[in-house]
Amino acid sequence: MTVSDTGLPRGAADEFNQARSDARDDMSAQRVKAARTVAEHAVDAEDRLVLLAMLGLDREPDGVEEPAPVG
Repeated sequence: MTVSDTGLPRGAADEFNQARSDARDDMSAQRVKAARTVAEHAVDAEDRLVLLAMLGLDREPDGVEEPAPVG
């Protein structure tokens, strides 16, 4: 079994990186779905912008920078 620089078995590091990537993709999909729901229920463009801002959907989520892969 190959061991990474962190001392974790290589398979564990790969699984962790995949899980982190999957979680990021899920969060992105949820944000898109929420933004669409807001857009469908907004009265006009200004209402949509205000609602998106209130929910924090008008910008990228905090801490979205790409972390270094484990391993």
